[in-house]
Amino acid sequence: MNEFFIVLFLWSILSGGMFHPMTKQEKETLCLALNIYKESRGESLEGQHAVLHVTMGRARDNLVEFGGSDLCKVVFHKTIRPTDGKMVEEFSWTEGEIILPRDKKAWRRALKVARRGIKGKIPVPPKLVGARYFINEAAAGEGGRCFFRGLVKVATIGSHDYYKKPRTLGEAVQALRGREYCLANLSSSKKNTPARKQKKKRFAKRT
Repeated sequence: MNEFFIVLFLWSILSGGMFHPMTKQEKETLCLALNIYKESRGESLEGQHAVLHVTMGRARDNLVEFGGSDLCKVVFHKTIRPTDGKMVEEFSWTEGEIILPRDKKAWRRALKVARRGIKGKIPVPPKLVGARYFINEAAAGEGGRCFFRGLVKVATIGSHDYYKKPRTLGEAVQALRGREYCLANLSSSKKNTPARKQKKKRFAKRT
């Protein structure tokens, strides 16, 4: 189910089946609410606000790497993952078949947050200024933070870690250390794959 049909279906529900032209703001509100719901429906209000700020910040930046200035394009944007060169969705819930919101209470809450955010009623906290990335390391698995190597971790809110691009010399040094850690970690994990371990065992038996 693509972006257009998802938004159209949700709009039909909200409008009680009485279709009328959807404004750009209404469409973007639905896309933003979907991202908040899918990424943080089990989080605190602070956690939902953080997802909101990252998503809206990307749209404000109006960069090709984030999908431009349209919030729906930002939410459904695909990019090339630097760790393996694979084309992936920026927000993992948009991969494959998309399941529409089932938890009505959580959906209403996400929608409320999105509407207030679109109207500029939720200010960005200082610690999240410039944050354009987040990840759930537990869900991403070993080496999850290496998706954002070269970036600076600025906060942990709920189950997500938030990152931004370095802007000062100190941040650049911090990002470089993170990059070095990731390169070492990735190199180590490749050396310890099951196939390599098995090869080492066979070699050990022969010597």
